[in-house]
Amino acid sequence: MIAMHENRHILDVKKNELKQTVLQMSKMTDESFQRALQCIEQCDRHNGEMLIIKDQPINQYYDKTERSGFYVIASQQPVAHDLREIVVAMRIASELERIADHVANIAKIRLEISRSDMSGLCVTDLIKLGRDALSIYQLAMTAYRELDTGKAESLKEIEARIDQTTNTITLKLFDRMRTDPDLIEDGSRALWILHTLERIADRATNIAEQVIYAATAHEEKLND
Repeated sequence: MIAMHENRHILDVKKNELKQTVLQMSKMTDESFQRALQCIEQCDRHNGEMLIIKDQPINQYYDKTERSGFYVIASQQPVAHDLREIVVAMRIASELERIADHVANIAKIRLEISRSDMSGLCVTDLIKLGRDALSIYQLAMTAYRELDTGKAESLKEIEARIDQTTNTITLKLFDRMRTDPDLIEDGSRALWILHTLERIADRATNIAEQVIYAATAHEEKLND
């Protein structure tokens, strides 16, 4: 009986350590994302290059989470909800690593745009969409931290609005490039930034789906 309680305690400690690593990884990704939005609005080569470099520590956190998760599974042999929580932590870490890659790509693309103020490239719309994507990401991570399925499920409606906004901005950019061929090169890069922001919102929704799975053991698709 004592050994059983000790094993339970060790498993709980390991699960908490794993979750805290994921949350720290999330904090770093959040900070990078906010700096990327600043980079879109006002091109800053130093800021953009630092975002690209900062992607590396986040990748290291992902590697740490993966190793820790596999170690806990192998050494503690968790079952049922314990196993789900560990697997979900590893899956969310994978989503965070990809979001961090997207953030670094935004910085790379922005540095390639010749217009310092992105004039004619729907910068106001892009910034608004970026802030919406940041909000949905933060909500998804709050849902994970609190294991709140209600907050996780609320992402579905928000993500649908982001998809609609993305389509609207896409049409607007295409229209401006048709009107002014000089915008085509930078406009194409702005479209890539737009697509990348949408992908971040999609991955935030993936995180929310994992929260629901961790809490209920049911797979639910929030992103149609």
